[in-house]
Amino acid sequence: CMQAPVQRLPDELLSTIFDYCVPEKPCFKSDCAPLLLTQVSSQWRKVAFETHELWTRLVLDNDNLNCKEFMPLLYIWLESSDERLLDIDVDLTRINIRTLKLTIDKFHARQKTYQNLMAALYPDYWRVRSLQGIFPVSMAASLVLHKMKALERLNLIGLPDVIGLPDADGHSEATLIDMSRRLPHLRMLTLDNLPVNLRSLHSQVQLTRIELSDLRSPTWLDSQGAVSLLDALPKL
Repeated sequence: CMQAPVQRLPDELLSTIFDYCVPEKPCFKSDCAPLLLTQVSSQWRKVAFETHELWTRLVLDNDNLNCKEFMPLLYIWLESSDERLLDIDVDLTRINIRTLKLTIDKFHARQKTYQNLMAALYPDYWRVRSLQGIFPVSMAASLVLHKMKALERLNLIGLPDVIGLPDADGHSEATLIDMSRRLPHLRMLTLDNLPVNLRSLHSQVQLTRIELSDLRSPTWLDSQGAVSLLDALPKL
């Protein structure tokens, strides 16, 4: 039987075309690339999974987290990226609005979802190239940043946890973000509305750009602290 012209394309060309099919904000829906590309034919499925760059960007927002098969799909992304460097965008903004109507038990369940998400990513921290997004403060402060040896860009905005409400482990105060272990590839750093150990930033001498705003007490950045930081980071 006659084959359609697209079925006669070599795998290398298909792979290049697939790169253009992935939207700027990849989602975990079956009617959206790259997952859509795996459902057309056995050839397309093979090429899509062997084009590892299709799976290197992870957008982790509430829309994707609400997908029924979110965790299995997350593991598909991680496996299919085949140890390539990862760019991760996190947007959990809706937690701040929705928690107003949540009971404490439901809030803790939502926290557990986020903790499970970060636990799933933990073994792949070493290949995170870019991490940016909006996190609950307690979650951002618990990131093990020194494990992200390939990190080039870090952009974190903190959302306040429910005021006075302890997390699932009974803690109510966020840990300071500590960056005392140098991340050799990190060049761009933005921290907003987060509790930061400012002294630890002195270790990141390779930084070329830094933005700090609305830092949480007791880490307010005064003029003396700003001068000290500028002195410690000569490449800014």
